Amino acid sequence: MAKNTAAFDPVDMPEPDESIEHLDYTFDNMHRYSDLNYLNYQIGGGAIYSFENGIRWTADITYYGLDDRLGYVYGNETGSLLVVRSGVQLDF
Repeated sequence: MAKNTAAFDPVDMPEPDESIEHLDYTFDNMHRYSDLNYLNYQIGGGAIYSFENGIRWTADITYYGLDDRLGYVYGNETGSLLVVRSGVQLDF
């Protein structure tokens, strides 16, 4: 499990001496645009069954999860993935 956070310090943007006609925005929240806060986790397990003549059957399952707590940069990226694998292993 990994908990990740990141943020920028507030930007100190001085106001120009001259009046700007179309200044209809501020930089007050600019430092929050790239705030990151998410939890990334995975859990899994597997099994192997061995036959007598060097043949093994394998099976495993892994669950991956991402919990995006803020969603500022790319929108809400919360989601999960379940991977199930099975196979046969031959020993020569």
